[in-house]
Amino acid sequence: MRSNLHKDLYLKTEQLLKTQSKKPPKGIYPFRGPGRGRSYIAQIEYDLGVFIFIKTYMRGGLISKVNKTIYFGKRRFYKEFRIAKLLNNKGVPTLKPLAVVTRRVFGPFYRGAFLTYYESGYQPLAFTFQRYFHERLIKMASNLVLKIHDLGIEHKDLNLNNILVRKISQNFSLLIIDFDRASIQKKPLSSLKRSLALFRIYRSATRILGKEKAIKFIKVFFMEYRNNLPLKLQNQQAIIIKLLKPLKNIQYFCADLFRV
Repeated sequence: MRSNLHKDLYLKTEQLLKTQSKKPPKGIYPFRGPGRGRSYIAQIEYDLGVFIFIKTYMRGGLISKVNKTIYFGKRRFYKEFRIAKLLNNKGVPTLKPLAVVTRRVFGPFYRGAFLTYYESGYQPLAFTFQRYFHERLIKMASNLVLKIHDLGIEHKDLNLNNILVRKISQNFSLLIIDFDRASIQKKPLSSLKRSLALFRIYRSATRILGKEKAIKFIKVFFMEYRNNLPLKLQNQQAIIIKLLKPLKNIQYFCADLFRV
């Protein structure tokens, strides 16, 4: 996808995909942050005030032991681009998508990179929460998640590192990122899928913040989310969460055991 992307940056990103384990091309710099993927920052030479964030796709879990960067086809890369574009059009704060760059490895197998405009000053929600316990911040995050669920977006990796916060004076602005593997539905998410998403948030808060801080966070986050649901969905979700809790605990135990 070359539209809106300068040829020089496109070629450098292609080169980056070819030699990911080596030093990146001139003008592209490693970006350190949470997550398993490799990320980079590039500056547009013809517009020195603009920076580009480059996310290269990498696998997690057991499959990453044999294949970290190669995917069948290009669908996964372009799907994230379409979801990010939809969210931008709907006014959901996320990184503004610029382009997808792919490089064929062999046959129908590719490596891919997703390019967005870089927003400076943002930190993961977990980091910000540990510095500033602020109920308004937690409620903003909860309503942001509720908004994407109402739009029919199922975020498959919803955690405290994929909600970013920028604090200026006493004001917070938020971004929700990383829609790799996300899916779009034509109607708002069901109570079951909403509940599974909240379990991901609970899991993430417990692992990153520790049990004591996680309880404070989750209490406010869940209550704000439920209070903004229609009454019917509130009742459905309360029942589903009670039924799912023992099953999800078993799943998380297995995930920790096998480190996936």
